[in-house]
Amino acid sequence: MTDEPIPVDVPFEEPKVSFLRQLEWYNPDEDPQPDIHIVGCGGIGSFVGYYAAQMGLKNLILWDRDTVEPHNLPNQNFLVEHLGLKKTEALADLIKRKVELEVKIKDRFFTDDSKVNNGIVIAATDSISSRKTIWNAVKGKPEVQWFIDGRLGGQAFQVFVINPNDPDDIRFYESTLFESGEADPLPCTAKAVIFVGAHIAALMCQQLRCVLKGEGHFRNINIDHLNGIIEYDGQALMPKKR
Repeated sequence: MTDEPIPVDVPFEEPKVSFLRQLEWYNPDEDPQPDIHIVGCGGIGSFVGYYAAQMGLKNLILWDRDTVEPHNLPNQNFLVEHLGLKKTEALADLIKRKVELEVKIKDRFFTDDSKVNNGIVIAATDSISSRKTIWNAVKGKPEVQWFIDGRLGGQAFQVFVINPNDPDDIRFYESTLFESGEADPLPCTAKAVIFVGAHIAALMCQQLRCVLKGEGHFRNINIDHLNGIIEYDGQALMPKKR
């Protein structure tokens, strides 16, 4: 007769990353986990990807080919040590270090031959022409559930949450597209500031949560920090400055 090993209590180990405080809003283990394509990892996308990972979204795909430069550090979500790296690699590094999540990287710009076959597509690029390219790739594609577009300039920004298979949404979104030369150019020193990039990304992630949970969302949000304009689906609130 051999002696049986005496059971040893294994101490409970807390998970390194716990989403306990947000489970009422989004539960990574129970709520949908579609592919999330973030096209552009600069002034908008570097925050969107970071926040989405901290929400518990696991299937992130980062698209970009730019590198991190010194003028990106004050208004984008990168560190000094990321200088010279591809923005996709730098953002993937931040996400892994924060929540231990491995993300996929598309080390390229989104072009006419790029394809998105499923999930949710987030446009976070810096030109209207690139948005048209992304839109043409997702419009009318049943596998693409939602298209979220963030546009910013100076202290103002817009967010569009569009069902690319809904005729009304398609008509509305295409009415907002314009020719590249029609936008008023901003001085180089007035193009981006940190709180605007963080704000638009936060709202985009909040609307992303709404569509994932099947809750009500806004098709269009306009915020102008300089003039104090806040507009949700055409309903404007214009507080007076003190």
